[in-house]
Amino acid sequence: MRYISISVFLTCFILLQAQDEKAKFDNEIKLKEGIYTSFNEIIKNDPKYYNCTIGVRADFGFGGMLKGMTIYYYDELGIKYELQDTILLIVQDGEKYVRFHESFYKLMLAGAISTFTIERQAHNYSTGYSESYENLFFLDLQTGVIEILNPINIDKIIKRDNQLYLDYSALSNSKKRKTLYSYILKYNMRNPININME
Repeated sequence: MRYISISVFLTCFILLQAQDEKAKFDNEIKLKEGIYTSFNEIIKNDPKYYNCTIGVRADFGFGGMLKGMTIYYYDELGIKYELQDTILLIVQDGEKYVRFHESFYKLMLAGAISTFTIERQAHNYSTGYSESYENLFFLDLQTGVIEILNPINIDKIIKRDNQLYLDYSALSNSKKRKTLYSYILKYNMRNPININME
């Protein structure tokens, strides 16, 4: 009987230790500094390029239009390398940035569905009127898809959670637009992504 008690105790201890090694991917999580090139690297909390600094060179063409950019990283010794990989996420100074269309944007909400904003300028050259506005985008960590946040684009993600999708699909289109962000929060709570914290 004593051996059974010890076995049960050790099993519980090992399970508790295993639980402590994982943490939910959210705004509070501290990921390792570096460049993450895949979803798997984020899950393992193991960036392909770690303890490095990022550098960017913008290439402009005729009329000052951005033709492209070259991304460099500097290793711990300060040696410069051109980055050839795709970039999903960069963690620098504790902040998480997603790469989208040749720019980097800070994540507002980190989770299974992460969000960030892009500020845009609208110009009316005939009146001289200029207006800036923000568009909300999302990053689906499971697939790596980045799109503008709207009920149509988010529909296919929420479908993965049957119960939540039943509630969501029963709403009118106008109600979906008004409650969309709350459904993202619900989805993230119900479908957390656990990150390795070793």
